[in-house]
Amino acid sequence: MMLQTISNFAVTALCGVYLFGDALSLQWWAGASLIAVGLVLLNSEKNAGFECESPDHAYEINGLKESKKTN
Repeated sequence: MMLQTISNFAVTALCGVYLFGDALSLQWWAGASLIAVGLVLLNSEKNAGFECESPDHAYEINGLKESKKTN
């Protein structure tokens, strides 16, 4: 998902410049860079070593006691 979003910004920029003659401002590049950095941070946080021990583990973390399994 992260690679798709970042590549979407790059392809949009290239198409805008080469097909439509758009001039991309420094503000556009700064915004695209902040989005890319945010996506990298979110992705690294998601894979930071958290492993689910059981299917009900997410419910236990959120304070829910009952099981949400469907049989």
